Amino acid sequence: MQLMHHLASQEWQGLMVAFDYGLDWQTLISERPQGTARTYRNHQLGSDLLAHPGETDITCHVCWDWLQDVLRLNQFNPIELERQESFFMRHAHTAVAAILSSNPGGGFNADVQTLKELLHPENMGSKFQVLHARRASKP
Repeated sequence: MQLMHHLASQEWQGLMVAFDYGLDWQTLISERPQGTARTYRNHQLGSDLLAHPGETDITCHVCWDWLQDVLRLNQFNPIELERQESFFMRHAHTAVAAILSSNPGGGFNADVQTLKELLHPENMGSKFQVLHARRASKP
């Protein structure tokens, strides 16, 4: 949240886009009171945050409400939060179509595979969200 405040409070105008996985505050406190922190080590999910220091990635969900509040405070409007797959299909459908049509034979294509990972709901499509907001004039 401090980083978002630092970025949003600067004198600039334009679009701010953040990709991550997160939840709203109400969901965090009512459905995930134990928190969302977890670890990844050698592609294995874990829960012991103190095991293998320096060798384990630790991650947790961001709280979208807090980031949206910072953006509102700094005159960003509109502020939207949507699933990653929706974001790409709404704002990059031409690029998505171009990638898909670049592989008419249907064989392995790295760009198509990457696109599937980004869009498919079982991969990153529904797990990640996109917070995007615009500020038309400097505060």
